[in-house]
Amino acid sequence: MATTPGNTTITEALPPVRFISLSVRAGEVFANHAKALNWLQTPNPSLRGKTPIEAANTEEGFVEADEILTRIEHGVLG
Repeated sequence: MATTPGNTTITEALPPVRFISLSVRAGEVFANHAKALNWLQTPNPSLRGKTPIEAANTEEGFVEADEILTRIEHGVLG
């Protein structure tokens, strides 16, 4: 949350395009809705302990989360 002049509060939200894209991609990779949701909501050491959803709040974090999905998809775990 941020405050603007005049003390108006702005709530920052995950950009919808990144959220939808990451969610769809996780669904494709895991081929299981529950597993995809679990992955999206679980802190990930490769994302400095953030969940993929939290990381996707920035473009850099989104790219990192997407790269992790690519590695999972191709069986590269390290």
